[in-house]
Amino acid sequence: MKKNNHSRSLLQIRKNSTRLFFSLIVSIFFFSCDTEDEKPAGCADVEILGYNIEQGSQNGNFGSSLNSLAVPNFTVLTAVTQPVSFQSSGTNNAVFNPLTNEYLLISGEKGILTKVNAATNTSSATAIPLYSNTTLLYRVVNAPVIVGGVLYYGCYDFTNQIFSLVDANFNIIPSSSTPIPQNTLAGYNLQTFTAATDGVNAIYFLLGNRIITYNNSNISTAIVSAAIALPAGGSSGLSFISLEFKQTNILYAIMEDAGVSNSKLYELNVSNPLLISKTPIYSFAFNINSEFYSTVYDDCNKIFYVSTLQGISGYPNGQISKIDVSGTPTLLSTTPTTFVELGLTLKK
Repeated sequence: MKKNNHSRSLLQIRKNSTRLFFSLIVSIFFFSCDTEDEKPAGCADVEILGYNIEQGSQNGNFGSSLNSLAVPNFTVLTAVTQPVSFQSSGTNNAVFNPLTNEYLLISGEKGILTKVNAATNTSSATAIPLYSNTTLLYRVVNAPVIVGGVLYYGCYDFTNQIFSLVDANFNIIPSSSTPIPQNTLAGYNLQTFTAATDGVNAIYFLLGNRIITYNNSNISTAIVSAAIALPAGGSSGLSFISLEFKQTNILYAIMEDAGVSNSKLYELNVSNPLLISKTPIYSFAFNINSEFYSTVYDDCNKIFYVSTLQGISGYPNGQISKIDVSGTPTLLSTTPTTFVELGLTLKK
């Protein structure tokens, strides 16, 4: 009997030890991992690339700043030539391609692609062959995005009211084309549509008040959402602009209202790509100019940057605001700028 009791005691000790071991492992794993809303213990400095846009919005100077600094402490790279005919629809449409070490900036209204090689500090400005602005065809290419290491653009044919995905060589991917009638869209300057991606397989375009979703594992299917309902009480100039990827199925967008001086930052839930839900999370207390603005989201430090004109019409002077979105969104700073910093993107 004593032997059996002794065996049972040893067995119970082993069980308790096993439970304690697994509890310890789970605790270590839980407390060492950050949620997607929390800042990690430390983030490496990342360059923010962009352009200082000068008088007349026709040209600017390419430069960069570390995200650890107070943007816009841009270092202007004088070896880089100025872009040709920079226009407003390119303001939030830039991307950095790490495979080619190139910064790509689209001027949708002019059909111009500006490339800057970040290693050699050389640049080029070339015409986009798909672009057309004639009485017979008005077609805009915009919103570069890299997903799964592959570069794509969006293309909207205003004449035939068709949205398409475009490859790196500006070839329309035929199976990606989907009709989107203009009378189903609402929003200011539809040619300024922007894009976001999870970097793995999902691509999102914001066109007016609709999200167009593609998955590069089945690129032929375009999912067009129902119209995102706009809040009551806004003016005729109310629309959604910008698009940044936050985390799985959650995007950032800005609701801009030309009638009031208080743009808002929204979270868009795209879990159901046909029916987008929205949640306001921050009021800027100023209006963001939908023609002259740029945003970038630093997902490591959880900082949302927005650059726009001071007082909306104070060109050429601008301002950059930094919003900490790691918890309750909080304004860190709003810094006046000599010019307007546009085409912002992270070099990573």
